[in-house]
Amino acid sequence: MYDANLWVKALPKLLEDSDFVDAFVKELKQSCAQGVPDLFDCACTAFDACSEEALQFCWDSGSSWLRVVGDICICISTDWATTGPYESIEEALATADTFLTETTDPSFLSRHISETELLRLARSICPQESRASINGDEYGWKGNKFVPADELEEEPEEPDS
Repeated sequence: MYDANLWVKALPKLLEDSDFVDAFVKELKQSCAQGVPDLFDCACTAFDACSEEALQFCWDSGSSWLRVVGDICICISTDWATTGPYESIEEALATADTFLTETTDPSFLSRHISETELLRLARSICPQESRASINGDEYGWKGNKFVPADELEEEPEEPDS
C-alpha cells in the first residue's frame, strides 16, 4: 500500500518533472469533473502514467518492479505489497522487503542500475547453491566469490601418473 505521508514528502520533487505535472493536472481535471478531487489518488495515477521501469526482479514464483519518475521510485510486486515512494533507487533497494529476502536463482534486468550494484544485490540474497541472471548474464558462487558462469566450470583434473 502506498504511504500517503511519503507521497506528501515526494510531491515537491515530482512536480519538477514536466511529464508528471502534465499527468497530474490531467488527473486533477478529471477528478474535479467528478466532484472533489483526491490529491493522493491523482498523484498515484499520474506517477503510474509517466513512470518508467528502473528494475525488473524475477524469481521462480513472482516478480517485483521499481518504477521511477526522476529520482522518486515505487516498488510493485506480485508477492509483496506496493511500497513507496522512495527518494531514490538506493533507498528502495535497501529497505523494500522484496530486495532483502533470500531468493534462489533470481533474475535482474535494469538499464538504470549499475552492474556492480546488481551484483551486490544478487550476492546479498542468493544462497550458495544459487545462480543469478543479471541483464542476461549468468553468475554464481565459486567458493565465497560471485563470478560469471563461465568461471564456474570445474577445472579438469590432471591424470594420475
